[in-house]
Amino acid sequence: MKKSLPIIALAALIPFLASARNFTLASPGGKVSAEISTGDKITWSLSFNGKSVILPSAVSMSLYDGTAYDGKVKFLKATRAKGDETVSTRLYKKASVRNRYNQLTLSYKTFDLVFRAYDEGLAYRFVSKSKTPFIVKDETASFNFAGDWDSYIPYVRNGERTIRQQFNSSFEHIYAHVPLSEWASGRIAFLPLAVQLPGGGLLNITEAALEHYPGMYLWNEDKDSALEGMWALYPKDIINGTAHNNLQGIVMDHEDYIAKSEPGAVFPWRIVTVTASEAEMLDNDMVFNLSRPQVEGDFSWIKPGKVAWDWWNDWNLYGVDFRAGINTETYKYYID
Repeated sequence: MKKSLPIIALAALIPFLASARNFTLASPGGKVSAEISTGDKITWSLSFNGKSVILPSAVSMSLYDGTAYDGKVKFLKATRAKGDETVSTRLYKKASVRNRYNQLTLSYKTFDLVFRAYDEGLAYRFVSKSKTPFIVKDETASFNFAGDWDSYIPYVRNGERTIRQQFNSSFEHIYAHVPLSEWASGRIAFLPLAVQLPGGGLLNITEAALEHYPGMYLWNEDKDSALEGMWALYPKDIINGTAHNNLQGIVMDHEDYIAKSEPGAVFPWRIVTVTASEAEMLDNDMVFNLSRPQVEGDFSWIKPGKVAWDWWNDWNLYGVDFRAGINTETYKYYID
């Protein structure tokens, strides 16, 4: 009887080993490469120019009815595709943008998980196969960095508040420039968040196609080199605030879930851009390509121009030979 135990134990492992699959997805030019592992958990990792930048990081989505979009769901197939098109733009900083990528779609019984690799980064998103409306309880999005690198963290202001209170944010703050492990306790940060890579490269976490879903925040509860996504709960009771002509909505109470979704919901892209320099980051078009609006109409009347905003030009000028303020001299200087 004792001799048969190892055989039984090995047999019990066979279904698990058979269900685990590993996929490699490289960008068209080979700069970016992702390893996606499916099994009990779904994880992804990322390399840039042959160097590891993101170690295996878990992704999943839990639904309010107790089910989940994760590796425990029956896996059906993997499908590869590629795209290469030049898109003429109407409302963008460039007249045209090239949208060139390689794609891997992992199809499960109840959802698809789509990965796209660009030479400028990697993105993924969930696509539901539900035929009825459903509720998203929570989502797991993790970013496990290969080193404790310096980061540019846009903390939510008023960090003395609870985590939930910090979701009432103006999305504006000075970036803290510290290693990932020195993340401030009890603080969450909004997007985008940048991490300095060895050798001068830059990695940027952001998102695209954000519709009918809360924006992602990041935090680092364990003070290590891994960041986790966090989302505001669905508003239940909202009152008008006192700022900005009472246009601000203040959430007084919330549900215990993050989103209501329609059948076949397509969720936001989680994006990691990677560039060799800060200058290249400014030229990155991934967010545009992954959230290109379908705008119809005649926009020939729209012309590029300059703008001045009182909030900025009233307090941002120093060392000038006139009194800065809401006046003609300030506007002319600001436009120049």
